[in-house]
Amino acid sequence: MKDPCRICGEAEHVLVSRKDRNGGMLDTVVCMGCGIITNDPIPSYEEIAAFYRTDYRAQYKGTRKPRRRQVWRNFKRLENHFGNDWEMYAGRRNCLDIGSGSGEFMYLAKALGMECVGVEPDEEYSVYSRETLGLRVLSQTLEETEFPAASFDVIRLSHVIEHMRDPVSSLKVMGEWLSDNGVIYIEVPDIEREAEQKLRGR
Repeated sequence: MKDPCRICGEAEHVLVSRKDRNGGMLDTVVCMGCGIITNDPIPSYEEIAAFYRTDYRAQYKGTRKPRRRQVWRNFKRLENHFGNDWEMYAGRRNCLDIGSGSGEFMYLAKALGMECVGVEPDEEYSVYSRETLGLRVLSQTLEETEFPAASFDVIRLSHVIEHMRDPVSSLKVMGEWLSDNGVIYIEVPDIEREAEQKLRGR
């Protein structure tokens, strides 16, 4: 990897894999400074936007539209999330969900009295969220999005930040959209836990 890590600035990276999940050619490296894992090279903003508009969900979920089974599983998981983390949401009114997917978080947040806006680049998923769940979801990437300063008292990124080309820059932008007493909720995959759960060879 030629460029230093976008998180910590470390120059040393170690090759993890030369194949993607389907056996295609893709170099993946781990930063020896902070442990973040990235593609090498990291795609451009334009390449990332094009991929997430039409291809990501189809490749990752195997479908271009949300499956009923997936939707119900997400609702159950988020019901537990709200129950376990309600103190973080209590009293908050304006929410931004980045990478809002099929909209289950926003639907529950709205039912609990929050005003929610979603940003979801996938065209089919954002249409589903608007037309089926009646949610306000913008069909675009974070880089294409603008909000006035201090618009939200909670911003949520669940398994999203690891998909960003430059997470530090993106967080700075979102920080401008956050109110003085607001919170950013970030959830990311745990590579060690993921590795423990995978069968050998996968």
